[in-house]
Amino acid sequence: MSAYLAGVGLFSLLTLLAPLVQAQTVDTTRTVEDALQHLLDDREDQGEARELAEQLLDLAASSPNLNAASPETIALAPGIALHQARRLVRHRDAHGPFDSWAALDDIAGMPPDLRSRLQPYFTIRTHAPTQRFSVTDELRTLSVDWIQRVTRRLDLGRGYSSDTTRTTYLGSAERIYSRLRLRSQDHLQLHLTLDKDPGEPFRWHPASSTYGFDHVAGHVALRDLGSLRQLVLGDFTAEFGQGLTFGRSSAFGKGRDPIGPPVRSNRGVVPYGSTEENQFLRGVATTLAPFPGVAVSAFGSHRSLDATVETPETGADGAAERVVTARPLSGLHRTPSELARKHTLQETLMGGALELSRDRWRLGLTGYHTRFSLPHVTNGAPRNRYRFTGRQATMGSLYGNVLANDWHLFGEVARGAQGGWAGVGGVTATLNDFTEVIVLARHYPARFITLHGHAFGEQSRTQNETGIYTGLRLRPHSSWSLSGYFDQFRFPWLRFRAPRPSTGRDARLTIQYRPSPRLTTYTQFRSKTRERQTAVPEESLRQLDGLASETRQSARLHARYTLGSALQLQSRLEMSRYHLRQQPREYGWLLYQDLRWQPTSWLQLDGRLSFFDTDSFNTRIWAYEHDLLYAFAVPAFQGEGHRSYLMGRFQPTSSITTQVKYGVTRWYDVSTVGSGLDEVDGNRIREIRLQLRVRL
Repeated sequence: MSAYLAGVGLFSLLTLLAPLVQAQTVDTTRTVEDALQHLLDDREDQGEARELAEQLLDLAASSPNLNAASPETIALAPGIALHQARRLVRHRDAHGPFDSWAALDDIAGMPPDLRSRLQPYFTIRTHAPTQRFSVTDELRTLSVDWIQRVTRRLDLGRGYSSDTTRTTYLGSAERIYSRLRLRSQDHLQLHLTLDKDPGEPFRWHPASSTYGFDHVAGHVALRDLGSLRQLVLGDFTAEFGQGLTFGRSSAFGKGRDPIGPPVRSNRGVVPYGSTEENQFLRGVATTLAPFPGVAVSAFGSHRSLDATVETPETGADGAAERVVTARPLSGLHRTPSELARKHTLQETLMGGALELSRDRWRLGLTGYHTRFSLPHVTNGAPRNRYRFTGRQATMGSLYGNVLANDWHLFGEVARGAQGGWAGVGGVTATLNDFTEVIVLARHYPARFITLHGHAFGEQSRTQNETGIYTGLRLRPHSSWSLSGYFDQFRFPWLRFRAPRPSTGRDARLTIQYRPSPRLTTYTQFRSKTRERQTAVPEESLRQLDGLASETRQSARLHARYTLGSALQLQSRLEMSRYHLRQQPREYGWLLYQDLRWQPTSWLQLDGRLSFFDTDSFNTRIWAYEHDLLYAFAVPAFQGEGHRSYLMGRFQPTSSITTQVKYGVTRWYDVSTVGSGLDEVDGNRIREIRLQLRVRL
């Protein structure tokens, strides 16, 4: 309690002193990091957070020309909704290319800070890209970006023991990551990603699709060549409509920005080069625009997937019939059992899309047919009644959106892979200069199955959910903003830890105060309630599975401020509460202080000291922390302890950047940390992370 009270006092003192310091020049890199923290602070899935952050940083690194970017590309910038991006493009088409950032101020109905939202991610170039492919021109403007990263825990679990009488990891504790990207200014991109997770063997074994690194992804892509919008050879993803048929599970969802993220950006065919190993396509994909307002996409994919394969029965001829009982998505291949699941299933997919668009509306049709090498079965549990079964599936959907002045209507209707219809749609509106609203409704029946889609929703799976989401953002003053959402949902069929249909609701309110460019504070309140399984005694004293409401609540006070020309500080205090009916309430709190010191342009140091105390896993608290470029951490803190880290960035030249990060987390009154093969003797976890980046 004393540490808690001291932290509150320190937080209050620094917040009061911050307005007295001198204003500083806006740092573009910091702006990108602020956006990442804004979007990822409350995400629980590390893999999805990594892919989301890579998407945002790739946008900033590529710096598309704002005078040639599509509305979907512009809407990738945080804080820019799709209807705002389309309004910007309409203004550009009507008045000609922008000749400076100041020209954006002439666009009516746009947020006052439009320039600061776009500048970290786009450039303004008045010349249009050439419509022919010249090897000489492509090589002349070719940029090279190579990243080599090695990370390792210094305190290892029993999975790395030399005791061969027990199951252990097959490989070393290092995670090794390499990425090479070559990109020209106008048309060409080549990408190669190599990744080995901790515990995975580093070996050459083509039979298990292991070529030194466990995961290999890459592509060659051409773009913007006459009627050719996109051509990808290799790995890619597809994003059409609102994500019912084709969408990414890593899409931004509910967060501190209540308006933009719930609406999918409909980017179409997208080259892929991340480290997620099971949710992308591999083959050939293209998008053509043969006529104005007409876009045609076609793609084919054949790739291997991880799967648990069993032989539960024999066929009529007495031969064993192999079936798929599970599809793990972790991408980890550290033990013999995990390695046995690697690439045991093949999927062949053919799909496409047709899209018609005019100035204020867009209508599209997309679909696919896919076939697996082995049939899928379920384990017979009631909650798995509507899981995908069989060997093949066909799916299609119709989507569209309409822009009417300050109103944007959007939606998609789809037929599931094994029958059943689902829909999602809504409207966003800019009511005046300081008010934005969104209303989104979704209906995903239990029998609706989508194998490659992920639309907005409460669950990771777009199935068995009906809900209405409403969001509001107010800017009554240049220094104040208020935003929030309320999401009410229902699950009409059983789900994990819910033996019957259940309901829930999620609400968030964020109040931000920015009295000067050097000080930004916000206060956030969140409450989320869902029904979960509980044992309800009957009169006969037998136990009957029932439902009880569990509620997680949190309150956060956050401040970021600049002291002097080289020092930036960031403080946070967050408290959480958990309550399950007829059970004692549980509480938790987290306090941290960040420091960034940049004495010169080539040296930057980041550090954090944090304390946490939670009653249990139920009151865990997530906190985004700065990490190596393209490597991200949003750890969840539970128990009682503290964490600290120090990260340095050294940039001797504009082409070379090195980073190193050391972190340690200690828990009080525990003798082991973790579980299973990752269980560590002692009360601490230390880690070291190294990265080299070369840009030419």
